[in-house]
Amino acid sequence: FAPKRVLQTPQIEWMKGPLFNQIKQKIDSIKKTPYCAWFNWDLIEIELNRFNKLPAESSFHIWQLFNFSLIFDDD
Repeated sequence: FAPKRVLQTPQIEWMKGPLFNQIKQKIDSIKKTPYCAWFNWDLIEIELNRFNKLPAESSFHIWQLFNFSLIFDDD
């Protein structure tokens, strides 16, 4: 058997590239829900901009918000 290897997906590259605008729109869709008051939208905007512009920025918070927004997906 081969030793275990870490599986690394290109999630950050996808999220910073072709999917960034769709992810941002999806996160913005939370504003139309009753849960919008749970979030500090100024900080979210800063986080989105920092994530998109910095080369090694973590995708953790963006990924969490994106998944939260999928709960309200009505498309």
